[in-house]
Amino acid sequence: MPLSESLADGAKASPWYYFNNAIPLANGIEWAHVLILIGGGVLLVLATLPIFTRRDLRG
Repeated sequence: MPLSESLADGAKASPWYYFNNAIPLANGIEWAHVLILIGGGVLLVLATLPIFTRRDLRG
């Protein structure tokens, strides 16, 4: 049960929804949620690679 009905539709935008929605300790792992979390992590790493490779460490 959501704390706020007006914000319930936005819950899927949060990684915590995929982390804990299926109650993995009681029901087992929801593999679709695991793949969404891994895919989101990969997308974040790929998005930062151009910035990371342009850094100037020599001053």
